[in-house]
Amino acid sequence: MLSLTGPAIARRLIRLPSRADLAYTIFIIIMSPVKAIFIFLSCSLLQGGDAFRSMTFKDACASANAEKKIVMIDFYTTWCGPCKRLDKETWSDATVRAWLDKKAVALKIDAEKEVALAKNYHIDSYPSILFINPDGKEIERITGFRAPDEFIKLADMLLSGKSELSVVDEQLASRPLDFGLRMDRGRLREQRNDLKGALEDYLFCWDDGLKENPGYSGVRVSFLLMNLQSLANRFEPALTAMRSRFDTLQSKILGEGKASLSQWKDYNRLDELFHFLNDRTSVFDKLLRLPKRKTWARDMALELLDRLCERRRFDDAADAIPYVRGADLDAARNSVLYMRRTLNREPILSIAEIMDASTKGVFAAENPAKNERIPLIRLLIQLNRLPEAAAASASVLATGARKDDALRATLAEKLQFCGADALEDFEKECEKSLNGEPLDEIRNIIKTARSTPASKPAK
Repeated sequence: MLSLTGPAIARRLIRLPSRADLAYTIFIIIMSPVKAIFIFLSCSLLQGGDAFRSMTFKDACASANAEKKIVMIDFYTTWCGPCKRLDKETWSDATVRAWLDKKAVALKIDAEKEVALAKNYHIDSYPSILFINPDGKEIERITGFRAPDEFIKLADMLLSGKSELSVVDEQLASRPLDFGLRMDRGRLREQRNDLKGALEDYLFCWDDGLKENPGYSGVRVSFLLMNLQSLANRFEPALTAMRSRFDTLQSKILGEGKASLSQWKDYNRLDELFHFLNDRTSVFDKLLRLPKRKTWARDMALELLDRLCERRRFDDAADAIPYVRGADLDAARNSVLYMRRTLNREPILSIAEIMDASTKGVFAAENPAKNERIPLIRLLIQLNRLPEAAAASASVLATGARKDDALRATLAEKLQFCGADALEDFEKECEKSLNGEPLDEIRNIIKTARSTPASKPAK
């Protein structure tokens, strides 16, 4: 039998390291930094290295001249979403990094820190990727996010002497009434500081877009008008041109002749963006005197309810209130309460009469818009018209709100302001008149409304 001494037993139990163990441990400690450096360099080589350099613009131009390259600047901001996406997807791409290493001295510049440089190159959108000769003269630019393949293809095209603008020009030669292309060319011209050319393209789209393409209306009053607004902020002739078109519309709308609904909408949209009217109430007064324009006067009255009340024009305010629907209903209710409480005057129409006028249209079979019904349910409960409120709630749920979490949340949000006692009475009424799934759903919505502080009784 093998006999073990005390120290031998201890080594078996504790397993003291041998000389080989100690040597291996020391080797690992010494080699760990080397290994880390090797891994870092390997990853860097696989990614193409850091293609962007840390140097001033002046030094970048000098380096580009010596290396026979161009300077490329990515103008970004810290809050710009497309800029971050460019960093994550495009600048990290190995093929893009190789392209930059070969052809450019690349810089990343925060436009909000290097303000003078950004201003010198008229940077007003992000990201803006500029290609610049070593003498500082801009060759071309790309704006917005571009995927790796798209960036390389476009950058090669630009450096070959063919600009993005020239490509759009060629396309417009065969498709002169393509208003999407016209808008693109206007944007490109504006980016290159050809403000007169940009205005020409934008106005062509505004003046002729609907004539040639009725489906262009949505883009026309949104993206196109916002482009014109942006241009007008820096180019006075653009503001003058839009003012002229606004004045022409106003003369038609306030005249005795014909004016279309689309012209009325253009008129309001232009004033909304450019604020040409100092006082919209004066236009409202003129519309009231024109029998053919009374519908448009009511549209303005809904917008001007509070202002009409402040000026104690209660008849005009009350005349507009029966035409309130949906989201505007709260404004009407507030105006009535303003007349009653603040001015100590009873309005021509009561809240109950507003409800009668509103529910007639909103709950009609031909008008199933669920989001317009929800504010009415809240007011019906507050007016203690509980059977109507229960029926209205069932109507909303029957049109699909059970499957629409956003609408259910909106209804719960409205109900939370009814107060705990009103909610309790409403629930009892629902239990009398509803059953099955609609009742279960209403109970859940009421439960959600009760869970917020707004519906809890004051202590």
